[in-house]
Amino acid sequence: MSSVKHRVSNVLAWTGFPFLPSLLINLMGFLFIPQDSEVFIVGIFATAIYGFLVWLPLSAINYIMVGSCRVFPWKKIEEEIE
Repeated sequence: MSSVKHRVSNVLAWTGFPFLPSLLINLMGFLFIPQDSEVFIVGIFATAIYGFLVWLPLSAINYIMVGSCRVFPWKKIEEEIE
């Protein structure tokens, strides 16, 4: 049975998860589609802002709560047996 802090950790992890895929998509687009590079530069900038303002703080909160940054939210948290 999961506790409230594990449920909150799941919500935080899924909220911060889009950072990594969006960064990868924007970097790949910037490198392989040079004619529209201005669009991808804006995307990379927006993703970096999202990373610093959303993903990084949520990862820190998750680390404080459950001892893991939860980069991959679908992985289970190791629960202590009490």
